[in-house]
Amino acid sequence: MSKVCALLVALCLALSSAGGQGNVTIYRDAWGTPHVHGDRPADASFGFGYATAADHWGRLEENYLRATGRWAEVVGESGVRHDYINRALRIVHLALSEDSQLPDDVRAICDGYSAGINHWLSTHRQNGRRLGHVEPWYPIALIRYLYFQQGLLRSSGVPVSQLALGPPRVAEVSASLGSNGWAIAPSRTRDGNALLFINPHLPWFGPSRIVEAHLSSADGWNFSGYTRIGFPFPYVGFNEHIGWVSTDNAADLADSWIERFDHPSDSLSYRYGAGYRRASTWSDSIRVRGDSGFRWQRVSFKRTHHGVILSDSGDRQLAVGLAGLERSGWLTQWYRMTRARTQRQLRAAMEPLAMQFGNIMSADRQGHIWFLYNGAIPRRDRALDWTRPVEGRDPRSDWRGVHRLSELPAILDPKAGWLANTNNAPWASADDASMSFSPLAKSLIIEGDNPRGVRSRQLLRENARWTFDQLQQAAFDTRVAMADSLLPQWLAASSVRSDSTLAEARRILSTWDGRADTDRAGMTLFALWAERVPRPYSPDNLEPLGHALKSAIAELTRRFGRVDVPWGTFQQLVRIP
Repeated sequence: MSKVCALLVALCLALSSAGGQGNVTIYRDAWGTPHVHGDRPADASFGFGYATAADHWGRLEENYLRATGRWAEVVGESGVRHDYINRALRIVHLALSEDSQLPDDVRAICDGYSAGINHWLSTHRQNGRRLGHVEPWYPIALIRYLYFQQGLLRSSGVPVSQLALGPPRVAEVSASLGSNGWAIAPSRTRDGNALLFINPHLPWFGPSRIVEAHLSSADGWNFSGYTRIGFPFPYVGFNEHIGWVSTDNAADLADSWIERFDHPSDSLSYRYGAGYRRASTWSDSIRVRGDSGFRWQRVSFKRTHHGVILSDSGDRQLAVGLAGLERSGWLTQWYRMTRARTQRQLRAAMEPLAMQFGNIMSADRQGHIWFLYNGAIPRRDRALDWTRPVEGRDPRSDWRGVHRLSELPAILDPKAGWLANTNNAPWASADDASMSFSPLAKSLIIEGDNPRGVRSRQLLRENARWTFDQLQQAAFDTRVAMADSLLPQWLAASSVRSDSTLAEARRILSTWDGRADTDRAGMTLFALWAERVPRPYSPDNLEPLGHALKSAIAELTRRFGRVDVPWGTFQQLVRIP
């Protein structure tokens, strides 16, 4: 609890709704981050719920309204499709089912968290409040909403135009976006302790915004890290024994099946093998805000053994399957991970693969560093083309369980003494030529490398004895590895070198030191140029480079009246109140 300022806030609350009385203290540090201590984990989560509501009620309320399929109550007709998808994936139904099966310790945490939020609601009045009470299962619904409805669904093969989606998962946008993580073994540090670093590329706004917190209890729970607004405790971070980072991976966890409903007398029968199977159906209602009040809109759904039908084009109806949608345990696994003390215990906590995707890199006090390409990846018949919808009538298209954790790519204590992942492939995460992976492990991976990975490896190779201060400095490194590898070749292209109208741009770029500092005009010009170079980029055809650079110059001239625009003038990050 360094730099904790107890005088800022010291709030003692009594916890009664989570089974008995418990003392809770919330400290605010110099940055306003809550450090919450309780007699039990349930007490600490009570205090965290109270602090989250106090800090972020608007976002918390919106997250829960979205997650429970009540968005049309807020925005009206434009939210109907969103709530339709929510009901099609049975987010609420599955969350309630999981809630009823929670282990007692996790159940107490959810009860405590919701009780803390409700205590804040009971003592603070707000105009325009749309939620007057929070249920313990809301965090489970939010987990399902963020990772299935807003995440995995978009890679299922169903046209995006038919889905109600927010911003995409960062790992699926571009190789230039995502999170960075490093783990450094004691053999490469000055004081002989392992070091761990994460740079999570997560949004400042919207449902996926994160907050930091530190929760502890008298029974030894002591975890600090970050979490989404609406989850009952941090799920990425560290305790006094072990820490881990998480970076998105592109594990293939979603598919779609073409179902043929062509039975001559039964509209619910679909082809399967030499015969037919019958789909199940259900109905639900969506409450929609209108100009004259609320109305209810009835919706109906159809489901095959592969998944719910989310695209209907006559005889081509697409069923969607999301790995782990029917399973429980994501929140429970996170809690077990926060209580791990060693790499072995962390791995054991992750054995259920209830956390559906995401690379994990850990470092513990014993000096072990570990990488896991985590994911509940379905077992598929590899004779089929899974990059597009498969024929549901072919029994070979059925999933056959999921791959075990022991089959996934993993690295423990690489000889080089460090690990780095930037949403790239596992074999780009270590600097060890002897590292090998099984053919099965390699067949599960679609990621390659990216410029952030290239620069991470450069930095980690350069220092044989890291200190914490050096690690902090390296976290803010501004070297652009993509410019190092591409700019000399691009500037030498005849379409760029021989065009007199590009002379000023060539001067700026040729004298640029390759750093993305705020006063560098070269960074601005290079970034706009790189955006306009045709993809896929071909080093055998450099003629389009001149046209792309002219387009970048035209935009800068139009917007700023000149070409030498500093990066800090062109790009500014502003947090909207």
